[in-house]
Amino acid sequence: MEKQISDRSLVDLLFKTIKEFYLKSENIVSDCKKYDRCRLISTLLSLDEKHEYIKIFCDDEKGRILSVQKPMQLPLCPEPTPSISPWLMKDWMDYRVEIKIQNVNEETGEKFSDVPERIASFHCWENKRKNWVAERVRLNKIDNVFKSFYTLHNDFQGQADESELLYAFGLFVDSSDKNICHPLFTKRIRIAYENIENNIISLFDTDEEIKFESSFFKNISDAKMLHLGEISTDLENTEIHLNQEEGTAEFLKRVIHYLTPNGEFLTHGEEMTQRFIVTYSPMIILRNKNSGIIEYLDKSMDAIQNGLEIPPHLVDLLHPKNKVSDIHEKVETLEKRLAAASGEAPEIFMTKPANKAQLRIAQDIEQNNAVEVQGPPGTGKTHTIANLIGHFLAQGKTVLVTSEKIKALSVLRDKLDEEIRPLCVPVFDGNQSEMNDIISSISAKVNVVNIQDLLNDIAEEKKRRDELIKNLDEERKTIFNIRNKENQNIVYGGQSYSIIEIAKLIAENKEQMRVIPGPVKQKEGLPLTQEEFQKLYASNGELSYQEECELSLPLPDYSKLMVPKQFQYLLNNIDQYKQKKQSITSINIEDIQENFAENQLLYNNKLLFINPDENIIQKALNVAESYQPMVSWQFSVVEDSIVGGGYQERWQSLIQSIKDFCQADQDYEGSRLGKQIIVNGTFELDELVEKLPEIKEKLANGGFHFWDKLVNSTLSKLAEQIMGV
Repeated sequence: MEKQISDRSLVDLLFKTIKEFYLKSENIVSDCKKYDRCRLISTLLSLDEKHEYIKIFCDDEKGRILSVQKPMQLPLCPEPTPSISPWLMKDWMDYRVEIKIQNVNEETGEKFSDVPERIASFHCWENKRKNWVAERVRLNKIDNVFKSFYTLHNDFQGQADESELLYAFGLFVDSSDKNICHPLFTKRIRIAYENIENNIISLFDTDEEIKFESSFFKNISDAKMLHLGEISTDLENTEIHLNQEEGTAEFLKRVIHYLTPNGEFLTHGEEMTQRFIVTYSPMIILRNKNSGIIEYLDKSMDAIQNGLEIPPHLVDLLHPKNKVSDIHEKVETLEKRLAAASGEAPEIFMTKPANKAQLRIAQDIEQNNAVEVQGPPGTGKTHTIANLIGHFLAQGKTVLVTSEKIKALSVLRDKLDEEIRPLCVPVFDGNQSEMNDIISSISAKVNVVNIQDLLNDIAEEKKRRDELIKNLDEERKTIFNIRNKENQNIVYGGQSYSIIEIAKLIAENKEQMRVIPGPVKQKEGLPLTQEEFQKLYASNGELSYQEECELSLPLPDYSKLMVPKQFQYLLNNIDQYKQKKQSITSINIEDIQENFAENQLLYNNKLLFINPDENIIQKALNVAESYQPMVSWQFSVVEDSIVGGGYQERWQSLIQSIKDFCQADQDYEGSRLGKQIIVNGTFELDELVEKLPEIKEKLANGGFHFWDKLVNSTLSKLAEQIMGV
């Protein structure tokens, strides 16, 4: 006979199995130096003993723990006196380089030590420079700290779901095992720009509770840590102030005595006399988040062993049964079946559109303690959860939503109806203040609500919902009946035809059974008389194919057609042009008369042409000779400019592009040469290009001397007009 296992034993076995799985998958760190980031606060403060850039806070109004400011104005190296500057090597301004002097002047043979005042001046300046070097080194280290905080800020913002930033204290060390070095207490903090303009990044306290870190004790050999429960109780009853060593030290002394008889608390400078020691040692740690599942499973197993009632949903998960099948096998009314097809049911309060599958999930969860839903991304799981939350809230229930990722909860919140969203209380990491604000807002609204008014509103909304459901049912039935009629047969000529058969017949014979275009009204008479009908059929043999094609074309827009007056005007213009053309072609050269006195040409005593003044002709010739012969593209520019519009704009765009290219080329030449070349004055470009090699040669040999300016003044003037900046 198969032995029956109790539900309590099954749940305990389930939790133990899950715990073993996570113990193997989670890497327990016992040496804090192995975390992604781990910095002692004392090390940071030692870099800035003046606390100008690195500051520590205790019980700060803004909640600051530590702030780091980037040094912006770095001091310059002290200037040496004129008497010693020629003797210094060129790299004396680099704080990373030790200064060197030139002992002997190679040109004059003078030694640096020949002048005692110069040696004294050098030593005085050297001491000033040493102080400057020390300050630059200090500021450089502080700048590196700021850069590390900047990187920490970016890394933590991008890994907020997987990582946690901690303030830790109470460093526990095993002197017999160098791998045991881990803080006993941690508290989650946040990092943010306190003042982005002044480059200040700060660590801020949060409303999270201080956590007792005990998981690394499992890696300690030959010793067992005791009284862990007493430490947790003492922690709850002790007020810990971050960065306040004096009050925290007393608490840490009690902690080490709780843990082991072979331990002691040490302050600065004290020697170790026991195997285990605890020091204050506050530090900043960035590490992967601890899932907390193992601690939760331990607490749950203890509660079950102490007689806690097992939740029904756990029992259902351990005894899978097909309980949901009976729900959907019962006969439903037509109205309910039609509503279910649209994802609706009178007893389910959906706040968003749903489908039949999502409706079934809501119905299943009403009949069972647990429902498991699986599906790939994008199948509507978040949408379904948002609908279920609205359904449960409408029933007056409280809903807890959990997720492995914080982002998933944020996405779900955005999916909720806007009127429900203010009721969401986020309880994930680092948002205690936001949670308190939302709770206060909800409480304030509850305090001003009149219960009777609320009940009246609920009754009114329920009545309105019932009317909507009734109207929807009627509309769905109407649509259903209309669609159902499409499946009924049509009797014609004593024979029954289905709609599908008729549609198939028309599709197969569409050339012979074309449907009359336009809407067909029932019981409407033929719009043609018998005579018109016969004439229409007779036209099939009278009209050619080309005429039918022409008749099938759409009629022109009447508003765009010419009026008769405009058309007549065009005809008259055509006649006038024809007459002018005829008159010009019919001119007889012999009938042309010249009137030299008046500079005129006459034809049949009619004036044809007035000879212009010779000065005007000469001016026109001078203008024509001053222009170079135009090429084809230039004629295109002139033509497009006359036409205007887009034709002209494309040339303007080309001109602008050429200007931009020339400017870019000039900028590039300046950056390539290291200087920007500016040419002043007016001269011929060809002359400049011709003389450039000579100018270059002169400049390479030391420039233009007095003799060059006298002998070759033109070349000198050209060089003076070119300036490099």
